[in-house]
Amino acid sequence: MAAQGDSNSNFLYKTFLEHFHGIAFCLNQQQRLFFLTGAVEQITGYSYRELLGHQANWSTLLHPHDRTRWSKLLDQTATPQLPISAEFRLLKKDQQICWVLISLQKIIKEDQEYWQGI
Repeated sequence: MAAQGDSNSNFLYKTFLEHFHGIAFCLNQQQRLFFLTGAVEQITGYSYRELLGHQANWSTLLHPHDRTRWSKLLDQTATPQLPISAEFRLLKKDQQICWVLISLQKIIKEDQEYWQGI
């Protein structure tokens, strides 16, 4: 019975992520994406492969005028705490601007430190 419940939970989780109209992501200390799901191509114009293959990193997606604020946001999350939210401009692949609300939290787990956000 528990296995069936786990299977259903996994299905619901996978379905949620596939149809999420936003982007969920994880960034390492170098601001490289290592997890990415959601409406990535619709929002950024980049494919999963381009972003996860390091052809573009997170900071290059940010509008140049927002990069300093982004760095300050990362500094504010130096210790794990509740997520911090802020609006930023992303530069899509075609250079159009897309406003996004990002909720970011630093995760420290065993010997790994990274940020997760939506």
